[in-house]
Amino acid sequence: MNPIDVNRKSMTSTLTARRPVAGMTLIILLIMGLAIQVHPLTPEPTWVPVIRQAAVKSGALPFEAKLAPGTFLVASRRLRDPNFAKTVIFLIAYDENGAQGFVINRPSPIRVSRAFPKLQKRKKPSPYIYLGGPVAQKQMRILVQTGEPSGDMQQVLDDVYLSGSPEVLKQLMTQTAPAPRFRTFAGYAGWAPGQLEREIERGGWHIFHAEVDAIFDADPDSVWPRLIRKRDLKWF
Repeated sequence: MNPIDVNRKSMTSTLTARRPVAGMTLIILLIMGLAIQVHPLTPEPTWVPVIRQAAVKSGALPFEAKLAPGTFLVASRRLRDPNFAKTVIFLIAYDENGAQGFVINRPSPIRVSRAFPKLQKRKKPSPYIYLGGPVAQKQMRILVQTGEPSGDMQQVLDDVYLSGSPEVLKQLMTQTAPAPRFRTFAGYAGWAPGQLEREIERGGWHIFHAEVDAIFDADPDSVWPRLIRKRDLKWF
């Protein structure tokens, strides 16, 4: 499944971020290859481990999951790398080669129609492209919620499918009937083998069961605060 190439000229002409994020404003410009970096952490509040230990002993924390495709990585309050602070990442791949996922709560200021002007046929504004991560930012892939996937789609969660097909994007952008929910991501977050596990051991990430509605939430700014509150305050 080959990702969609971006119209580089049209994408780079309007890079005035709605919400500036250090290290992410060069979206669709540079960074190719695998992102390998150590994410700095700040000390965790002293009350959080106490709550966590009590919850684990009681067999609680039902929203937490094991590391696997189709799960969320929720940045801990300690993770202060500006590329990933307060992010929620939907894992699409996890195996002996490492891990890949999309940041689901960072929309760019650029609409899909700006990158692909020939696809815009409908009157209402097209959706924003999301900043999926710092790797391969000039390529795009799509997450689609549908009960009728096409042949080139890869299932990643329940009725959520991954595609890199320009034809799928064209169909979603041009159909007159109500389109299924979809998100277009430029780039992705990537980890080398063992790297993500080390970051989790250091307290950088929480692993949650993924929520379909969170992936396509119309208010992406609310996703991380809602999930992190569930993690930190569940056991008061």
